[in-house]
Amino acid sequence: LETRSVEWLGKVSYPLYLCHVPVLYFVMSFLRSPLGILPAAVIGFVVSFGLAYAIHLLVEVPWNDRGRRIAARIA
Repeated sequence: LETRSVEWLGKVSYPLYLCHVPVLYFVMSFLRSPLGILPAAVIGFVVSFGLAYAIHLLVEVPWNDRGRRIAARIA
């Protein structure tokens, strides 16, 4: 459980949980007919992981840092 890939998956697990259903729904609704179900699902999963990583970097990390700074001021 100490490999980089498992650590990365742990970091993006919550954003992935939040975004995978809407992304898969959106991708499947637009790409299922032209590409087929399996390629559309693979694209949906790839997009879900990419979006989860972006949410982790752009939302989670900055707000966690702000929370730590606020807690340090209070303490």
